[in-house]
Amino acid sequence: MYAGTLLCNQTPCTCIPGCPFTIYLEFLSPKYLENMKPNILATYAGVTIPYPLTQDDACDGIENTQCPIVKNEHIKYKISMDILNIFPEVTVALEFTIKDQDTGDAVICVLFDIDVRKIDCPS
Repeated sequence: MYAGTLLCNQTPCTCIPGCPFTIYLEFLSPKYLENMKPNILATYAGVTIPYPLTQDDACDGIENTQCPIVKNEHIKYKISMDILNIFPEVTVALEFTIKDQDTGDAVICVLFDIDVRKIDCPS
């Protein structure tokens, strides 16, 4: 997995308010899947909240194939999220999950930290 405006191979990843923050994942599908939904939970100071995403259907983020996907299929997935300028400079724990909407089972779950930093967006 890598994430961020730039490649991020280690956490915490730097996240810049006002700049696009993109998560890229590669994984093998654990089973046949038709309907998937992305979800992000953000935790700071012991409080966990769902983070709103602009992508409601995880099939829209698959870059190398299309839904439905078969078991053991190699998936390249991308999702971007908006980080509002109101966020202070903090480290936030993120839990990114893609769930099978038919069963509620997690297809993939990734935990990582981001550092929110108020710096200029890379050009």
